[in-house]
Amino acid sequence: MSQPPLTVDVIVVGAGMAGLRCARSLVDAGRRVVVLDKSRGVGGRVATRRLEGTWADHGTCYLSPQGERFQRFLYDLAEAGVIFPWTEQVYEMGREGQLQAPPPEDCYPRWVAPDGMTAIAKVLTPGLDIRYQHRVDTIHATPTGWLVRAAALGSNSGITAQFSAPSLVLALPAPQIVPLLEPLQAELSAPYIEQIAAVRFLPCLSVMAGYGSEVLSLWQQQFPGVKALTFTNHPTLGWLGLDSSKRQHSEFPVFVIQSSATFAEQMLELEDLQPVAQAMLAAVAQALQPWFAQPTWFQIHRWRYAFAKEPLHQGFLAAPSTFPLVCAGDWCLGKKVESAYDSGLAAAEYLLQQ
Repeated sequence: MSQPPLTVDVIVVGAGMAGLRCARSLVDAGRRVVVLDKSRGVGGRVATRRLEGTWADHGTCYLSPQGERFQRFLYDLAEAGVIFPWTEQVYEMGREGQLQAPPPEDCYPRWVAPDGMTAIAKVLTPGLDIRYQHRVDTIHATPTGWLVRAAALGSNSGITAQFSAPSLVLALPAPQIVPLLEPLQAELSAPYIEQIAAVRFLPCLSVMAGYGSEVLSLWQQQFPGVKALTFTNHPTLGWLGLDSSKRQHSEFPVFVIQSSATFAEQMLELEDLQPVAQAMLAAVAQALQPWFAQPTWFQIHRWRYAFAKEPLHQGFLAAPSTFPLVCAGDWCLGKKVESAYDSGLAAAEYLLQQ
């Protein structure tokens, strides 16, 4: 069952940081925008999972701004109490198993949201028309622009929603964009689609693990002042953070452990990831302390497109089409949330000039 198309000025596909920043700028400039996303919430990898009476940031762990515009955005968030500086030190577990403090030049504020990193994305959403659980299946070129068909998921499953606009933004990981554009080769050049198809992503597996209250004192005794650490060339592990230290009131310690890209590539397609999570916890237990292997609870999440292996280092990709079609995302500029934010801004600025 389908409905008549909703006509707007711009359709934005993807409610991650790039899509939200783009939509926010367009709406603030007076454009009518609809945002489509297959998920039930916003943020993409700026992600927080609610579980076991608490929550954990299983995607982006913290923000460390570099550019002026993103610094300004974070300053406003800090003024509003949405974020605060979590730690200035990310320690390193070296090849020899020794925990090393960072050099002075690597000590600077890492910003987090006490209510979960998704709070950062939600700041951009007031007044936006966001259609959650809408999976875009097809895009068609029309005499007036673009027609997007999206399958509704969840309770509205079986309904096909249609949206029409003269401008279209695809703020998705590059591998998810390619299947949508391949049927449009008559309208788009083959080199344009090939450029997007050439972008490769590295995956990551993220384990959230909770422990009894006694573990917090053990951690503080054994690793005083340590809230986050990276693993150098570890075959299994990439990063570990005491996630519960971001919260204002946390009775029980929660750790987030992220895998190395190599390990994630090996395990990504397994249907059952529970043994993989246990293997990651065992690796932490071997590297740090034995009690890591026995959490009170744990969950694992697979990030198929964690970050681009080789970003394009340009703000966005505008298609050589009659009507504006723009691809945006962190993969256009870099690997961090700031890259996604800047890409969304650049895409919006481009469309406002058309």
